[in-house]
Amino acid sequence: MSVPVIAMQCNYAYLDKLFTSLKSLLYHNSGLKVYILNPDIPQEWFKNVNQQLSSIGDSVIDLKVDQSVFADSQVSFSNRLNTMTFNKLLLPKLLPGEKVLYLDSDVIINHSITALLNLDFSEPVAAVKDLNSPDSEINAGVVYFNNPVINHQQGIADQLLSASKRPGLKNADQSVLSKFF
Repeated sequence: MSVPVIAMQCNYAYLDKLFTSLKSLLYHNSGLKVYILNPDIPQEWFKNVNQQLSSIGDSVIDLKVDQSVFADSQVSFSNRLNTMTFNKLLLPKLLPGEKVLYLDSDVIINHSITALLNLDFSEPVAAVKDLNSPDSEINAGVVYFNNPVINHQQGIADQLLSASKRPGLKNADQSVLSKFF
């Protein structure tokens, strides 16, 4: 069996939240490969974290994302979001051969997620409804991407990126994922 792949996103200013989330994830789970999509976290941080994780078989991988690809993306509705919220839309391109569980960098894990990582699904994504969304959108804070299925249909990753630039997105990446899938 392959190593379960997790993706999170963060910038240097939000590193304390990411670190708390990572600690909760790795306390309850082992043998994970965690990609951190980011524009500016120093390599030294990854080196230090991986030195601590080496004895338990987990790894945290720096995956730099150029934020200029989201220059025209629609996040103006909220002062707490920035274009980084769209990074997860690139996962089918960045990790094409993997099923990837995306977790927001402020999610706290209280138990093992082994059952979730072993979920067998053939749809492009697995997600739950956002209970606070009157429009029945999915909650984009926890999304399981089936990248081989997504990439089987040519151009979906590019279509997701294009959709992020449409005016009137109520909930940024959450609206894109909900409308697309």
